[in-house]
Amino acid sequence: MEEAEIRRRIAVATTGGGGGYWMVGRREDFPYLQALMKASSDGDFGPPIEYALERYRKDSAQDKPNPTAKEYWPSTCAFRSILYNAGKRFGRDAAVYLDRIPDADLRLFAQIELAAPLTGLPELQGIQRG
Repeated sequence: MEEAEIRRRIAVATTGGGGGYWMVGRREDFPYLQALMKASSDGDFGPPIEYALERYRKDSAQDKPNPTAKEYWPSTCAFRSILYNAGKRFGRDAAVYLDRIPDADLRLFAQIELAAPLTGLPELQGIQRG
């Protein structure tokens, strides 16, 4: 027990925390969040982009579109978070993922978020509605 406590203290002192993740959201968002965590470590942002595209199809559906402003759409928040994390991992080269975002407004939000890690700013945590 003492040895485990020493290791925990060293981990906290060297990383600023235990290195874990916490997630808040709907149950159906967990696969996306897990894919984003995995992409942040292995560099494959294709799977989280696919989740965001599926969410975008729901947000922009012709028969029942999300009535809230686009800045609050779950797909917008996903694209922004993906581009922030890709920017942390790849720098300016992460801009290639912007081409996968079909909506110009959502692409602009993601471009702004991509600039954050390039300038040392923290991720903007968006509010989702709808």
